[in-house]
Parts: sequence; structure tokens; C-alpha cells
Amino acid sequence: MLALAWGDFFWRRRRPVCDRGGACLAAAGSARTTILLGLGSVVVGLAFVWGAYVEPILLKLTR
Repeated sequence: MLALAWGDFFWRRRRPVCDRGGACLAAAGSARTTILLGLGSVVVGLAFVWGAYVEPILLKLTR
């Protein structure tokens, strides 16, 4: 789902927005969207490596 969100973000960013009069504007990217997608990617990445790498290190530090 996160990969689809990134793909949609970049696909929409490149597509110009045109109205019926023929004037076209470049689609503006939102910094908030980029930050949320980045944070979501970090959370998913941590979920993948948590059990194998992060948790054993934290358990050793608590003992």
C-alpha cells in the first residue's frame, strides 16, 4: 500500500493540471505529503527489521 502511495505521489506530481480554457499549471507537491510518506516508510522499515536486529540489541541493553 505504501509503494502504491509513493507511485501515486510521483505520478501526480509530473502530470500537469489543465482547465477548460487551455491554461495549464504544474501540479504543486505538498511537503506534508512527502513527510507523511517518508515517516510511513520508516515505520514499515523498522517493522521489517525489529525482530531480527533491533529487539535483540535492546534486550541486551536492558540486562
